[in-house]
Amino acid sequence: MNLKSVDLMGVGMVAVAIAGMYIGGVRPLQLAYADTVSLKAELWVAKNKMAEQKSSESRATETAQQLTQRLEDLDIELSSIDQMNTRLSRVTSIAEDAGMTLESVRPGAEVRTDRYRAVAISLVGRTGYVEAGNFLEELLRQFPDTGLEGIRFERIKTDDDITGRLQLSMVWYAAPDGHTGGAGKGG
Repeated sequence: MNLKSVDLMGVGMVAVAIAGMYIGGVRPLQLAYADTVSLKAELWVAKNKMAEQKSSESRATETAQQLTQRLEDLDIELSSIDQMNTRLSRVTSIAEDAGMTLESVRPGAEVRTDRYRAVAISLVGRTGYVEAGNFLEELLRQFPDTGLEGIRFERIKTDDDITGRLQLSMVWYAAPDGHTGGAGKGG
């Protein structure tokens, strides 16, 4: 078989035409398909991230609403510092009602801020363990504006039962100067 130059030229032109079709038609289609696949993958990842963010935002909103409700439920109206003697008398009464024998109830240092006044109160008394728990429960129920800084219960054995010495360090949060309540409400 003898190939003539015309045949070689025809084969060359067919090869050029095939290469031109590949470069001009098939290759761009392959690149466009690859770009489409890549964009679809990016879109899928973005949709998943958006769904996660919506879910996270929903959980955060729900948590914020729950915390807001808890804060509203804990809204405490601060009483005036002028009621110090009444406060100490009521603490003494709660202790005695719980079966505690008080050794001392003393106000301590006072701290003043723009939003409240804090007064340290120390209490020492003899009581049983159960009675001490009852006293603390009633104290916190009647005085939600009082925080416990420290508590210590030392057991003292006696012949008839086990009693102990309860030592409390409390802080009473009172209204700031010139206020007679409501200082704990949002401000």
